[in-house]
Amino acid sequence: MMEVRMNMNDDDIWSCLVGAFEGGSGYWARTCVTDRAGLTYVRHDDPRIAEENERRTAERPNGFLPYGERCTDDMTWLRENNIVLYSSMVPFLGGEVTVYDSESINFDTGEYEVVLGVLNRETMERGLQLMQDNSPRHFKDLMTGDLDSITSDVMMQYMVMGEVVFG
Repeated sequence: MMEVRMNMNDDDIWSCLVGAFEGGSGYWARTCVTDRAGLTYVRHDDPRIAEENERRTAERPNGFLPYGERCTDDMTWLRENNIVLYSSMVPFLGGEVTVYDSESINFDTGEYEVVLGVLNRETMERGLQLMQDNSPRHFKDLMTGDLDSITSDVMMQYMVMGEVVFG
């Protein structure tokens, strides 16, 4: 087997992971942030966000801040400020999300009982390599930005379980 290494930025991977969290993997996965890594959850109206976006807007010649340039889309800025807006960001910022089997809910307690795996920096990197090695068509879709919910789901399964189990 030939190994090919490619650099991907967190934003591209996060975009695909959002697709998994918001629908692509919803038929099998439930998530819970289990390690915040010192991060504080904030809302979009947090004063730090408004201040930073105002600063960034002032630096733009047309006074417009396009998608991807807002501080809420900037993993480096979020990491430096120890803040997070969405649970899908947590693994990129040093924390961990536990993924449960959606069918393992205990109706008496309301808790999910079967842990399928975790999402953190290590499992995301390993999962991307497994996806590249074992699902080249989906990996190509990820690399070219030709994403859909299937691509997102396949990526998340490799990251969480090391293989495609569902679907």
